Amino acid sequence: MIDKPRLKKLLEECIKLETDAIALYAQKIEAPAFFQVFSPEDRERVQKALAALAEDARSHKGILEAVLAKVQGAEKNEF
Repeated sequence: MIDKPRLKKLLEECIKLETDAIALYAQKIEAPAFFQVFSPEDRERVQKALAALAEDARSHKGILEAVLAKVQGAEKNEF
């Protein structure tokens, strides 16, 4: 069992991590200098991978925000 305040704190930390990850992936995708070290073939693969990671992080963030909203609205104090 975990108490409500602790669960809320953990969810908020996870949301922040996903938010930070989205920003990092976006920063790298938009940084031409980052891709100069890659061959053209690898550059495309890396760009696609970063875009997929950013999309996954956005999805995770949305799920975590939905869970947090449910926890905040719940009447019980342990989960």
